Amino acid sequence: MQIYADFSAYSDMAIGLALLLGFRFPENFNSPYASLSITDFWRRWHMTLSRWLRDYLYIPLGGNQRGPGRTYVNLMLTMLLGGLWHGAAWRFVVWGPARAVAGHRASRGAAPAGPGYRPLARHLGLRA
Repeated sequence: MQIYADFSAYSDMAIGLALLLGFRFPENFNSPYASLSITDFWRRWHMTLSRWLRDYLYIPLGGNQRGPGRTYVNLMLTMLLGGLWHGAAWRFVVWGPARAVAGHRASRGAAPAGPGYRPLARHLGLRA
């Protein structure tokens, strides 16, 4: 929760300062902890980074237009670079591909396993 507060706060400050100077920046977080699924959580979390990764890495690599094998490679490369963007430590290098595998499973409609895939808000105690 602290990392969300930190990210969201500095994003909100940047957006507000930009508005004072006449610039309009896109929203970066959309209440991710109110999500009901892990997929929805990632759609709401750090939206500008997600769009940048999609528009400037995933789509230029070919996206999902070159078959399932190439789609998976494109997804892995994009998320690996997203992990490296977060920091040059092994935990971030591992985080990227792990996120790619989880996202790929969710996009294929694979059955989630374990309590970590329960509706996120309920799992975090934010909704009854």
